[in-house]
Order: sequence, then structure tokens, then C-alpha cells
Amino acid sequence: MNLTDIKKRYDAFYPLPNTGWDYTWVDRLRTWEDFLEKGRTVSLGLRQLQVSAANYEGDMRGLAPALHDLLMDAFPVTPEDQVEIDAWKTELGFIE
Repeated sequence: MNLTDIKKRYDAFYPLPNTGWDYTWVDRLRTWEDFLEKGRTVSLGLRQLQVSAANYEGDMRGLAPALHDLLMDAFPVTPEDQVEIDAWKTELGFIE
């Protein structure tokens, strides 16, 4: 996916939904510049939460499903990310 396509998708759901008084992953990506700068870190954090959050689809992805899906498409898991995710699973005691 190229940067132009990512930007078009991002712009399509601007302004982003207001998440209330909590500072959420959506708020970290409030501007295009934030998305570019923080996207990889936010996507990794969300992938770690996919492992441990009881209601990930509702509580996390549900805040902004289209933005979530774009974020995951724009910042796919790298080998380095997978190492961090696996370490997170080990730390939490998950057995596959």
C-alpha cells in the first residue's frame, strides 16, 4: 500500500471521532503527521492488546474501526514487531 492511498483513506474519515475525556490510541493519531510519526508504535501496542484484552473488538477496535483497519494495513507486522509480540505473550504466560 502506497502513502498516497493511505492518506486518502485517512482523510476519508476525518475528523476522527471524539473519544471523550480519555486519551486513547485514536487521540495519538489525531493528525496525519501523528499517524505517520506514531503509527508503528500504536499499531504494535494494539497488536499486543489483541493478545490480552478481553473485549478487544469492542473496547479497542470499536473506538474507530476504519482507522484501526487502516493502521494495521499501513503498518504490518515486521519481524522485529513479532519478537516484541512474542515477548509480550511470554511475559503474560500465554501458551500456544
